[in-house]
Amino acid sequence: MIAIHRQIKPFARSLVLKLPKPLSEPFFRWTHRRHIRHLLEQTGVARIQRWFVDHHPLCVHKGPFRGMQYIGSSAGSTLVPKLVGCYEQELHEALLESLSSSPPVIIDIGCAEGYYAVGCALKVPASRTLAFDIDPVARRSTSELADLNDVTDRVEIRSCCTIEVLKQAAIPGALVICDCEGGEWELLRPDIATSLSDARIIVELHADDMEEAAREMSQRFDTTHECKRIAVTSRSIDLCGSVLHELSPEDKKIAISEMRRSDQLWLYLTPIQNG
Repeated sequence: MIAIHRQIKPFARSLVLKLPKPLSEPFFRWTHRRHIRHLLEQTGVARIQRWFVDHHPLCVHKGPFRGMQYIGSSAGSTLVPKLVGCYEQELHEALLESLSSSPPVIIDIGCAEGYYAVGCALKVPASRTLAFDIDPVARRSTSELADLNDVTDRVEIRSCCTIEVLKQAAIPGALVICDCEGGEWELLRPDIATSLSDARIIVELHADDMEEAAREMSQRFDTTHECKRIAVTSRSIDLCGSVLHELSPEDKKIAISEMRRSDQLWLYLTPIQNG
């Protein structure tokens, strides 16, 4: 993901940051969406996305959420990797392991258009899913995706996740999926939200120094969780399968690109089993 506050010139950014949050946050969300659209067009991703939507059924073709019906857009990320089924392939093992434990509640912080929130609801029908995103466009898309897959009654969509909300929601056995553009540093505080000690957590880190960020976040949970670092891996066109067979090798590379930084890290935190 691209940091929202870096999309405008420093002087203008300093002025906007002085505004009350109800005024500044919509501006930054609009700026972020505008920048993403420009970047997708510039890199050719948007062109291939339009081709895919026009030529293929809107569903996830393989991967953990194979068969999930989908909408024709994404919020803040590339769409085609989700439809192909290789989106965040690095997390597939951790995700499937977490879902196999049948978490009673799944908390998706920064749900975007609902890829994980709705996908997890389909995989674990007995669970309750809480999907958080501060962007109203993302929340509307999540609602549309949940309705499309008949899980509206099990996916509760909310705006801002606070640490107080997390303390109440993260019941024992919960799964927390966190990708909230740096908000993880305020929310993933086991010293305050002690209920996190019994939750599985998959978190995408956002920081200038990824190694230092991984050390700091791991230290927060070193007495309660085992921590596995997950690094970004290169994308092979073999991931495309047959669904993109009409594209050239170069366009296949563009199609499955997620435009991530080369040192991207996630953490997979699992509660330590005592006794």
